[in-house]
Amino acid sequence: MTKTADVVARIRKSRDDALSVLEVATIKVEDEIAATVQPGLYLTRLAARENALINEAAAISRAATDAVLALPEVIRTASSLKKTSDKLVNVAKDLPHATDILKVTASILSLGQQFIDLIANIQKNK
Repeated sequence: MTKTADVVARIRKSRDDALSVLEVATIKVEDEIAATVQPGLYLTRLAARENALINEAAAISRAATDAVLALPEVIRTASSLKKTSDKLVNVAKDLPHATDILKVTASILSLGQQFIDLIANIQKNK
């Protein structure tokens, strides 16, 4: 595994571990909410805690994505990703008026694969 791929794998694992714990905690709070039959301060606090756990999970996901996007290899590839994405958008504009849907969608698939290949190459390079 390359250095970049190893870093990405570690970030992914850490993110997944943290999200797993937050999911278990969220489910526990949701179960407690379902079991609480009387409205009041406790139920209000449970609902607030559930929202906090959900928001924390979203923040962890964003932070992990930001960490990967900040890798020098990703930054160096950003221009190529942008060019490929722009090509995808331009080809997609032809789709509503295309007389040959198969040809246009083949171009979209080809560009999509180029995008995926660029991302895959990030992990191969050191």
